[in-house]
Amino acid sequence: MRQDPDRHTLLAYFPSRAQAERAKRALEGEGFQELQIDRVSRYGTESASILTNPLTGNFTSLANLTLGSQDAGEDEGVLMAADPAASGLAENVGVREKGYLLTIVTGQERVERARVIAEREGGEV
Repeated sequence: MRQDPDRHTLLAYFPSRAQAERAKRALEGEGFQELQIDRVSRYGTESASILTNPLTGNFTSLANLTLGSQDAGEDEGVLMAADPAASGLAENVGVREKGYLLTIVTGQERVERARVIAEREGGEV
């Protein structure tokens, strides 16, 4: 696959979908058109497609409940639950996952403006 040499791709990672959506709207407001939000994870399993209520739902592990992952098996669930992000203390130890990826494709002349907007909305570019 070849990309036009004038086209650049920026990847901005956000801790919440709401922040990624705000950045996308801000970019659209300034005329950016090639934008896409995806859910990414550092874990090898797929993310849960629905949220589970811990009081009424049936969840398979702590990792499923706190990390939103669908465990491939019992062993994986145990290992994932040992992750600091599953304890609820992740924000204090600096391992909060930035699991929402906003992809921005733009021309060279607008790369810096796209970066400024994404970072202003809480993204890491």
